[in-house]
Amino acid sequence: MVSADTCDAVFRYAQALADAGRSDIVTIPILVEGRREFSNMLLGPASLLFCTPAPDSDIDMEDPAMLEQLRERTAALGPQMAFAGGQDEQSRDARSADINQSDFL
Repeated sequence: MVSADTCDAVFRYAQALADAGRSDIVTIPILVEGRREFSNMLLGPASLLFCTPAPDSDIDMEDPAMLEQLRERTAALGPQMAFAGGQDEQSRDARSADINQSDFL
């Protein structure tokens, strides 16, 4: 499981990498059997990613430094096309509020 913000940042970066025809490895915090761990993900043009809502967790899954790094990497790849589903920041924020920042798998 990962936080909603992590899921969003990974999706946006994966799309930017695909648009640029590039790949990268990122390390993100995940929840494994009630413990915070880290996982490496290879992102590239052929990546198939998904998020599925999972139950809330009492474990803090936020990692502001990692989120900022993903956002910087995404921005460094240049202007991006609309995020999958055409959701802008306001739509994403409204969606996140509706699900109370639930964790995602």
